[in-house]
Amino acid sequence: MFQELPTVDSIGANKFFISYTGVSNSGKYRSGWDSLTIIKGPWHTPGAQIISQYNYTITNSNGKKMTLVGFDTITNVNGDNLFYLINGTNGCTSLTTTHVGTATVTFDDGSVRTWHHSRQKVRTYSTPGSFGGVITATITGTKNVLTYTGIEAWGTNRNGELFYGQIPVASPLIYGYTVGSSTSCTHFWPYSGVYIHQNILSGLKVTFGVGSNGAILNPIEPCPYGVKLDWTYLSASKEVIVAY
Repeated sequence: MFQELPTVDSIGANKFFISYTGVSNSGKYRSGWDSLTIIKGPWHTPGAQIISQYNYTITNSNGKKMTLVGFDTITNVNGDNLFYLINGTNGCTSLTTTHVGTATVTFDDGSVRTWHHSRQKVRTYSTPGSFGGVITATITGTKNVLTYTGIEAWGTNRNGELFYGQIPVASPLIYGYTVGSSTSCTHFWPYSGVYIHQNILSGLKVTFGVGSNGAILNPIEPCPYGVKLDWTYLSASKEVIVAY
């Protein structure tokens, strides 16, 4: 057994090709490739895009396989970059990117499922012109599916059930990132927002940034207690509050 290591090959100034082979520490073997291409100008150009394409197979330690083939397009809507945002260069006050993609997953039994995602991320900075402030990232779903708005993911799950992932328009996911340092309340978890995963038989609603009693904090606090999970299956339901 050996450590899984990606091999990065540069193909021109704006394209990189990554090939995978080996076994990870979790015992999963990955083989295949991933590529990244920048088009429509340098990344800080308005409308510039990063195109990610991938085709790789993951084999578990029990021999079962899963193959993923797909793409992801990240668009720099207004141009600029994080350096410009933090320093206020060129009057940059926000950085907006959109993420759109599709993945086709083939399971070990030959069944094929297709998943999609469509979301927007808007970053702002609390103290432009100096390091040590906080970058705030607000994430919303940008797709309408049937009568639902704010959809960021949808498709068919392994059981053949239609599903969707929704970020309600009134409750976007809000993250905070401290520039130059890492704290438990500004990394990894949203400190506000709601995410709903729903299929035919079950559903999960995740409410971020709640107090120890599960109530949404108002006003929003950057270091809340945790998240509230509301799970339903047929007529059964359960609620759990989990600390960050």
